[in-house]
Amino acid sequence: MNPTLRLAIRLLAILLIAFFAIQPFNWFCQISQKCRPIFLSYYIPKKVGERINVSINAISYSEKVKFTVLKPEDEAHTNKRISAVYHVKNISKKTISFRPALIVEPEYVEKYLIRYECLCLNKYRLKAGEEIDMRMELMIDKKIESDERFKREMLINIGYKI
Repeated sequence: MNPTLRLAIRLLAILLIAFFAIQPFNWFCQISQKCRPIFLSYYIPKKVGERINVSINAISYSEKVKFTVLKPEDEAHTNKRISAVYHVKNISKKTISFRPALIVEPEYVEKYLIRYECLCLNKYRLKAGEEIDMRMELMIDKKIESDERFKREMLINIGYKI
């Protein structure tokens, strides 16, 4: 067999194995919380869509936790990554555990969200007085621009509640 063809077949086999191994790796990362998942779509450049109004929120229903948004995005577009840093501080005298829940309003927008880093997949434990910063990163798919509901109401609220 031609050495060049043999090399091409080997490279193709390595790429196929790597491609099919990504999904189990991502599942492991989400379950174990010890690594960051790999999303191929994250690295593929996309044409930025129209500007949209996005409000990033943090809601705390517990008196034991101070939950705030530190760095929300100033400007958002479809097909452009949106990120925010959430700060959580345990203000109680006991260890607490929580799992943030994603809030998206209006609800139909959730099917257009592409989540790269979602706080809702992780369970957190904070000792008394401990604080952490958590990063959220997502993108709103350009397909939302063709949705009639989006054309009527262009404000999107995205946040987490504890």
